[in-house]
Amino acid sequence: MADPGIQRHLHDGLPSADPQWRHLRARPSQRYLLYIPRNLSPNAQVVVTVHGISRNAAQMVHAFRPEAERRGVVLVAPYFGRKRFADYQRLNRSGCGRRADRVLLEILDEVSALTGCSTRRVSLFGYSGGAQFVHRFAFVHPARVQAMVMGAAGWYTLPNPAFPYPLGIGVNPRLKQARFSLPALLRVPSLVMVGGNDVNRDPELRQRAEVNRLQGLDRVERARAWVTEMRHAAQLLGVEGQHELMLLPGADHDFDACARVPGMTFEVFEFFDRAAHKDAVRKHQEESIRC
Repeated sequence: MADPGIQRHLHDGLPSADPQWRHLRARPSQRYLLYIPRNLSPNAQVVVTVHGISRNAAQMVHAFRPEAERRGVVLVAPYFGRKRFADYQRLNRSGCGRRADRVLLEILDEVSALTGCSTRRVSLFGYSGGAQFVHRFAFVHPARVQAMVMGAAGWYTLPNPAFPYPLGIGVNPRLKQARFSLPALLRVPSLVMVGGNDVNRDPELRQRAEVNRLQGLDRVERARAWVTEMRHAAQLLGVEGQHELMLLPGADHDFDACARVPGMTFEVFEFFDRAAHKDAVRKHQEESIRC
């Protein structure tokens, strides 16, 4: 059931509010940005957007807000501060502070209580460092992710248990209690977006020899390599996976430049809608079999 204050706001017929910064009730030092569309329904899709290392959460919500309003989608943008979440891209491994993935789960529980919308399975978009967080969150919590779109990650976790996390999904004691299910994570639909001109080896790009060898030298090469690895792993296991790559013409490693590419935000939501529809069809088929 939705929070009565939000329900009153909607029932009063007021125009859609601006995105609001909120403090997590159970952890007031933790902030997140929440956007509730004017036409909110209990069945509204919830989309999480995750900032990069510039902490541009508000900029990302601003870019996605028009399409979210048109489709009646709730936007949630966690804010991972520099001091407490210096390692959020890798989920804040042991010794680096509170686990960032667990903080997002707490935020999603609160958003569900506030809006009445289910956050049991959500769609995620992340850009740069946020894209790193998004696919690693999905790898650890595949049952909670309906679909994910990653924009221009600097490097990726490969679906390969031969390499310890975060390079692969092998055991790493610094990510305690994380258990990777390769078939489950391969079933999460993924779309990788990257600017066609995002080929500079800037200081923020991880440049270790092992990453260069396994994934390529720039963000375009690494995006292609990760999608290829995901498709190959799904084929080997006989898993029905959907892993796509989209190059954004003329864009470099700048979120604004990518968001200005015609149709970029539309394509993100279209991908999420297709995944949601496919999910609904699958559930209907499963229920029909049980009956």
